[in-house]
Amino acid sequence: MARYAGTIILIVCAASFAFADDAGKSQTAAAYLWLAPSPRTMAMGNTFTALADDAAALYYNPAGASLINGHELLLTSSLMGDGRAYNFAGYVYGRRRDIRDKGWSWGSGMIKTTQAKRKIFLPREDKQSAWGFSFTGFGVGGIELRDEFGNEGGSFSDTENTIAVTYAANMYSDLRWGITIKRYGQSLYTAQASGLGGDLGFLYRNPGRKWSLGLALQNIGGSLGWKIPNDITNDNDEYAEAIRLTSRLGGAYPLSEKLTVLTDFGYTQGQNIAWHGGAEYRFRPEAVLRAGLDGLNPAAGFGYRFARQRYGLSADYAFSLLREQMYVLHNFSITLSYGAPAPRQNKIKSAPVKKKETSVKTKPPKQIQKPAPPPATKKKSPEKPKIIKKKKEPPKVPEKSDDDW
Repeated sequence: MARYAGTIILIVCAASFAFADDAGKSQTAAAYLWLAPSPRTMAMGNTFTALADDAAALYYNPAGASLINGHELLLTSSLMGDGRAYNFAGYVYGRRRDIRDKGWSWGSGMIKTTQAKRKIFLPREDKQSAWGFSFTGFGVGGIELRDEFGNEGGSFSDTENTIAVTYAANMYSDLRWGITIKRYGQSLYTAQASGLGGDLGFLYRNPGRKWSLGLALQNIGGSLGWKIPNDITNDNDEYAEAIRLTSRLGGAYPLSEKLTVLTDFGYTQGQNIAWHGGAEYRFRPEAVLRAGLDGLNPAAGFGYRFARQRYGLSADYAFSLLREQMYVLHNFSITLSYGAPAPRQNKIKSAPVKKKETSVKTKPPKQIQKPAPPPATKKKSPEKPKIIKKKKEPPKVPEKSDDDW
């Protein structure tokens, strides 16, 4: 816990600043910022603080942007009716660097640079960081304009938007952080407003990847400064309107390789603590089903992903029933992703690349032994034919008969 002391102090200081008194400011600005920016998160009951593993992390928890390796673009559009429109676009570029390729050397519990002789607290693994950019837009058109006597005077529109820049990185192997700077803007008839704010997020994932916790503070110090021309009030008025701070604490736990459950607790200034819960079930590698509760509002949806090597394309849909307004909100999105290659392990071009050893051991083919040739024998010289000499038999003497005598 000692290594997290600085992080805990940072969170406490940020929370103390965020809950500072906003006396003299209105508390109803930028209500569109509470809409879900992604059908994936909407279908899961507007929960994502502890998961935060895609471009929607730019809204829920900026720390999760560092989980993305490569490029990812999220485009969302909502059908709201009554002339209202909501759109969200988020882009993240994440990078993983091997610190040993950048002149780093291992120290005792820390990492030292070879150029600057000072200790820098970095994780004992590859450095992971990400930059993100997002745009959130909301508009209402065709609003009737009437004078003080109720006479129609045409129509006008209300346009609101938020432009944000995010940076995220890993502090340790299991703890990440992220920060977002926002610029708010609004145009209502001829009046204009603008202001600044920020988000701060932390994400903890246990080494076994079995569960995770997320904490996010949204719209820290956010406000809108209005400038109202004299054609409305007969006087140039200026006043500030505060954007309510929202604190989110969430958890995520995978019950299996296919099913993950999530929960969020959110608190917005001046309101009660809200509970959000949801689940995501991947019944096929490329297809998922989702369901959840956003307070008392049920939601559901599905998604499908096409993947080819390092490229990916996802299409998602979700709907949410707003019980108080008796209205169904539909949300569509497309996500494009391009994965970055793995960090180089050797910069020497001439060095051969070793092939990865497979875990399956294959038996070498049996060698067929050829029969050994017969031992060489000395050739015998041809034997000379033996001449068999016949013994001379003595001549036979004829026997004399008795008559001869």
